[in-house]
Amino acid sequence: MLKRLSHKPEQLEEYDRVIKDQLDKGIIERVDHSKKAQPCHQIHYVPLHCVVREDKSTAKLRIVYDASARENGPALNDYLRTGPPLLTS
Repeated sequence: MLKRLSHKPEQLEEYDRVIKDQLDKGIIERVDHSKKAQPCHQIHYVPLHCVVREDKSTAKLRIVYDASARENGPALNDYLRTGPPLLTS
């Protein structure tokens, strides 16, 4: 993604701003590579990408997290408890 955004500096700056804002708000956290996972715990990293909408006047760039993505095993969503539907039919 960095390679793709490096061709568009204004989008890269906006992406950086959104990531920093989410870090400040506690929505996301930095990965501490110095700590090792305990044997009974699994670590899941949620892949992300950005969506750019040039037709929007606000929030032209948003970050989308994909907890259903799989790579050599189950996705994070496979481990989460599914609750009842919250929307009416």
